[in-house]
Amino acid sequence: RRHLLPALYEEAAHPTQAAPAEIAGADRELFARERPAGAWAWLHGRYPDRKLTLDTSPQLDLQIDSLEWVTLTIEIERRFDVTLTGDALSRVLTLRDLLREIDEAAVAAPQGAASLPSFEPPGRVLAAFGAVLIAVVRLVARLGWGVRVEGADRLPASGPLLFTPNHTSYLDAGMVIAALPWRQLMGTYWAGWVGVMHSSALRRLVSRSTRVFPVDPDRNPTAAMRTARDLLAHGHSVVWFPEGWRSPTGELQKFQTGVGVLLEDGNVTAIPTAIHGAFAAWPKHERWPRLKPVRVVFGAPRRFTPGATPDVIRAELERAVAELLASSATPR
Repeated sequence: RRHLLPALYEEAAHPTQAAPAEIAGADRELFARERPAGAWAWLHGRYPDRKLTLDTSPQLDLQIDSLEWVTLTIEIERRFDVTLTGDALSRVLTLRDLLREIDEAAVAAPQGAASLPSFEPPGRVLAAFGAVLIAVVRLVARLGWGVRVEGADRLPASGPLLFTPNHTSYLDAGMVIAALPWRQLMGTYWAGWVGVMHSSALRRLVSRSTRVFPVDPDRNPTAAMRTARDLLAHGHSVVWFPEGWRSPTGELQKFQTGVGVLLEDGNVTAIPTAIHGAFAAWPKHERWPRLKPVRVVFGAPRRFTPGATPDVIRAELERAVAELLASSATPR
């Protein structure tokens, strides 16, 4: 059958992106409906260099990992006005499954209609406990790592503000806590991965008291985005790590699209933030931290024009943080 190879090669080298020519009855009914048909056309536009079939595996063939799922589900929610839950995504093994889940998904709630859908802010007692914990972290960071701050005078007096620091170490949040003015700190919320900040009852208590809301890219990828958007809509500030995970090398990684979604309506001020020295103090591959000097630099506040695409916003913020990091490779 080697004589078939030239035709197969040509087909792979120049894929066509038309809808399937031959589809079974159930699939034909699926494509007859507006949302699955629209989603199929959108997928072709998003992956123009791939030959897509209904049996294409998002995980194996398109190499979609948990962070890419976050971006995809955000786009699906915005484009097709539906919400894909973590359970729905767990059932997606092929693009056919994805189209069916989009077709059967519940219509997304209007933005701001639900209050803090995946996070309950602390009450007075927990907030007081959290203030004590934050004060302790602030003191330890300043005494142990000698945190120096630049650009704090640039920070607007009121929110909503979205801080976008680089992420190289478990120390990063503590360094930003040490750098922010106290009054501003008390109105700021934090995005924290569930695998660390919400992995036990005690950690969940600490997280809630210090206003850390959960980010779970595997089981509920868009809940954190909805929480952050709702917090910003209510005038609060949010610290969001746009890279999604700690850099294994200390170099700035590509920002995820989610940060652009949070800023695209033009109502939120972005604060590019650079943390110098945290990687040297506690890199990802080390078990324990070291006492190394750290410097936190707040860049010039930025507002984006409504209508700017999330990808454009993401790229501009990534460039702004890269410039802050390049201004000095080591703390002064």
